[in-house]
Amino acid sequence: MLTKSTNITKKNIYSTTHFRFLRSGDEFFYFLHELITNAKNEIHLQFYIWEDDETGNFLIPPLLDAIKRGVKIYIVLDAYGSSGFSGEIRNKLESAGVIIKLYSRIFSKKRIQLGRRMHQKIVVVDGIHALVGGINISNNYKGTSQSTAWLDFAAYTRGEVSIAIRNDCIKKWKLAEQKKLFTDNYTKNTSIEKGSISISLLENDWLKGKLEISRYYRQLIRESKQELILVASYFLPGIRLKRLLKKAAKRGVKICFIVPSKSDVAIVEYATEYFYAWMIKNNFSIYKWKNGMVHGKVAIADTTSVTIGSYNINWLSDYGSLEYNIVLHNQEEILSVKNQLQEIIKNECVEIKNTEVEFTYFKKIKNWISFLLVRLSLNVLMLVIKKPAKKLSKK
Repeated sequence: MLTKSTNITKKNIYSTTHFRFLRSGDEFFYFLHELITNAKNEIHLQFYIWEDDETGNFLIPPLLDAIKRGVKIYIVLDAYGSSGFSGEIRNKLESAGVIIKLYSRIFSKKRIQLGRRMHQKIVVVDGIHALVGGINISNNYKGTSQSTAWLDFAAYTRGEVSIAIRNDCIKKWKLAEQKKLFTDNYTKNTSIEKGSISISLLENDWLKGKLEISRYYRQLIRESKQELILVASYFLPGIRLKRLLKKAAKRGVKICFIVPSKSDVAIVEYATEYFYAWMIKNNFSIYKWKNGMVHGKVAIADTTSVTIGSYNINWLSDYGSLEYNIVLHNQEEILSVKNQLQEIIKNECVEIKNTEVEFTYFKKIKNWISFLLVRLSLNVLMLVIKKPAKKLSKK
């Protein structure tokens, strides 16, 4: 059953024959390994983080084998996030024929680019298969014998929507590079699989006047009627979003957050805790994932819409980073995602009660100072980013 689309998602609805909600850990990485192994023409990999560890090296053999089969491989990595992508791995891949680009180097001739990061995580294979989510290439997301994988998610799609995602990947290359590298229009000669599942694609790129995901989140909250489930890894909402969440709770919407029990950035953990008392005061339910870090970015409203991608509920995702999300419109698939998140809440989380946010005076001061420092640092990052290309809507 197709649910009603929001105004923001009506413009770019595509079909997919398959949808699968993937979780971080072996499930995601063995699935990705299989996609690479079976690739026939082209692979696009675009990630914020690619580490030189067991997980990063796990994907090297199938990539090298794909090159030997004549598959063209294009990798775009964020220059800051993937600073751990070693020269040795890069040389091995490039010497085999893989084309690699580092996006938005910290220092350029024109300006410092600390705030403008390519935060999206996308895979497209043969213009047919696509993965979009929050999972990076690192042991943190696959897990090891000594550590549990961070909680994160990705969406698998197949068919028409995957060609649209491929086209968005190509846009991350400069125009001259596009003309040189992507002259092969094999996708035009490939029969496009049309499916019954509808998906929209949304982007955030403030520099280019795009805040599609930010606007979608606000509309999702504004139109929710019964329940909101938000997987929030770095929850630092602005005034407008806080107001919308509060109004939703007042009209009877049950609002549930899945948050980390331990963040990878201590100051962000304290800054997020600054909001806990306000959240519980407004009858939000907060569930801490017992196994540590939550890195997922998922939002579900009732059974009408779900979004999965790289967008975090904070200013950096709004105004600094390039973000990419999919929006799912079919009720059956939305219910499947919702059921999986409810199982995680039931079996892997512990609810934060009111007494647990009655922090000591020292703890409250520390959380408040952490929030101010994080907000200040994000404001400083904004200073090194150019003004947007056009006036943004305030919707």
